[in-house]
Amino acid sequence: MMIRILYIVLHLGLLMVCTNCSKDIGNYDYQDKNVLTVDSILTEDHNSGRIYRFVYGDSINIVPVITGTMSKNDLSGLSFVWTVGKDTIAKTKDLRITSDRIGFGKKVGNLYITDHTEDVRYNFNFTFEITSDAPRGHFVLAEDAQGRSLLYTKSSVKPSASFKSYDKIGNFSLGDKPSGLELVRNSGSSSTNYTYSLITATEKGAPYQVMQCLVGDMLPTILYGNNSLSGSEKIFAPTSLKRTRSFGRVSYVLNNGKIHTVSMGVVSPVLYPEDPLGYDFGKEGLIANVGLFGYYVAGFDQRNSRFRIFGNNWKVQNLFVKNYDHLIDPMLTKGHTFVGGAEAVEVDHYIYTILTKKGNTLYLFKLVFDTATEPKEFVQVASKEIAGLDQLSHAFFNTGNSFWYLAIGRKIYSTSVLGLDPQPVFTLPDDNSGNIVTFNFNYDDASNYSTVGIATYDPLSPERHKGSYYIMNSSTGQLMESLRNSIDKAKAIQIGL
Repeated sequence: MMIRILYIVLHLGLLMVCTNCSKDIGNYDYQDKNVLTVDSILTEDHNSGRIYRFVYGDSINIVPVITGTMSKNDLSGLSFVWTVGKDTIAKTKDLRITSDRIGFGKKVGNLYITDHTEDVRYNFNFTFEITSDAPRGHFVLAEDAQGRSLLYTKSSVKPSASFKSYDKIGNFSLGDKPSGLELVRNSGSSSTNYTYSLITATEKGAPYQVMQCLVGDMLPTILYGNNSLSGSEKIFAPTSLKRTRSFGRVSYVLNNGKIHTVSMGVVSPVLYPEDPLGYDFGKEGLIANVGLFGYYVAGFDQRNSRFRIFGNNWKVQNLFVKNYDHLIDPMLTKGHTFVGGAEAVEVDHYIYTILTKKGNTLYLFKLVFDTATEPKEFVQVASKEIAGLDQLSHAFFNTGNSFWYLAIGRKIYSTSVLGLDPQPVFTLPDDNSGNIVTFNFNYDDASNYSTVGIATYDPLSPERHKGSYYIMNSSTGQLMESLRNSIDKAKAIQIGL
């Protein structure tokens, strides 16, 4: 029996293909054949008109209306197969799934309808485009009870949007032990036309420990793993990630206590490998570069219990050949724990501002540069005994107003770089959601902040998610939104509005 296979290819129209060898002379007689008409799906001639756009996690409901010239509404002789790429996602007439089954990005889909009474198959071709609902919003890198990394996103475009969680970027697992999250702003054609990229870092359990992706489609654009190491080290297990805001393509990481740059898919060799003291910045002792990018790098050396700064004579970026240990009295910080450090500007020169603690005493130091941008002196600015300092969980430096912000318990305090006089500026409601574990202000290169995101964690909570998240107005301190038990234990927050 001759089998006719009928393909309906939308961008070419209706095409009949016969499998016998007779010449096609046209004028087919369809009067005794059952020909299907399919409506309520995208059937534009050009493929740009056949794109189904969904947000990740949303429901997909595509309900074809099928009519046969002879079978009318009788579908008993038909079978259905929906595919995306090589994967079959449904074998029913209607496609009713959630878009996370498809994954992020643009993927080719097909609906195959076989009419078994005529041995004819119809093929409808289209594209699924799955994007994040948070091209701008709140992004939280968190750790669950088993140590697995999760990325939570909350849209600032949709009012009162809830958090969505991901354990992958594209097809790559985020791994275990999250260690860093940074945001990159990609400028567009105007001040309002821009996008964001995220850089995630995890210590282990992932094929790539550092991944960069566009927030809109959550697909990786740059990957860093063990095979990205260009020095003698064999294992890449980054414990800290600091992006240089002035140069978005370069970030700094700590790997086994040593500093590396990550850029364009390559992890550099150890920076300042000839240090006579064999520095070890631990897991989080690195200080981010801003205006001094590439010419100086600094941090708190846990092995030697002292602040360190490395330089290179302003000749070649990230080729550090000397230290300034002669300026820094190690006895000032002996036995101290590093709290935070940042690059700042004081009057007409650069400084590094550094916070440490010992017992219940908080210490403030600064390293001062001269007007020729050469390190000049290291001094202790102030010290202050603070009750409950053992609950200090996170420090943030605001370059806009030169104030430190410190999370202690359920409050955030601010203090100037000129001295230590912490004053409460943000206080969470008394709702038994645990203490603050981290916080951050919204991304703004000029430090003109409008929003602060605050994460808490209660290890004794009976809820599935033991972490909560609060959004406050950074100018007034007013609570704008409260999301109780919505996330796991936050390790880092980024906010792109």
